[in-house]
Amino acid sequence: SITVFLNDCKARFSYPDGHREEFEAKAGQVVHMDAFVHDPVNLGEAFEAIQVELKK
Repeated sequence: SITVFLNDCKARFSYPDGHREEFEAKAGQVVHMDAFVHDPVNLGEAFEAIQVELKK
């Protein structure tokens, strides 16, 4: 997927194996991520983003 963050974001992803990872993005930042199983938790203020999920 490709995500454009409209404002700052701070989150934590929890993975099925128990691993956790914190993630931060700034307003205007564009991020590409391959598909993965995760449980996101917002660690900051509410944020907005536009996400486009790509099909193969």
